[in-house]
Amino acid sequence: MIVRLRRGRRVHEVGVTEVDGRPQVSIDGEPFEADIVRLADGVYSLIAGNRSIEVAVNRRGDDWEATTDGRTYRLQLSDGAMAAGHASTEGRGPYELRATLPGKILEVHVAPGQEVQEGAGLVVVEAMKMENELRAPFNAHVEKIAVEKGQTVERGALLCVLSPQKGKE
Repeated sequence: MIVRLRRGRRVHEVGVTEVDGRPQVSIDGEPFEADIVRLADGVYSLIAGNRSIEVAVNRRGDDWEATTDGRTYRLQLSDGAMAAGHASTEGRGPYELRATLPGKILEVHVAPGQEVQEGAGLVVVEAMKMENELRAPFNAHVEKIAVEKGQTVERGALLCVLSPQKGKE
């Protein structure tokens, strides 16, 4: 799959393929070394060098958007591959957010039963001496919190379970 990402006046072509079951990324034709982990439908953790980035990819009408660090980028598809891989959160759930690396829970910002807006901070995990705040990938209802402050977690550990808020996508 190839998408075009506009950043200011520049347009970057981002290619994503799968090799031996692992996603491989290129930016403008150059390989980009990163570890990509799917956290939930349309939500990914990208670890490149010493930086961790959480990206939520959502369909907005006929367009696609990628949201990270409070910024939203419009994606333009070069082919239809991405459309088959992601869909609206409407009518779906629950979504399990999982730890992308082993670490320690520094903060839990939400409680079961709470309603959160897209981008709201959920859990802060310290991993490899970096603080990584996992954020709500969509407007959600917090179904379950599976961790508590001070707890250590392994890679893939369940952190929380979300369900989409009905009628608020």
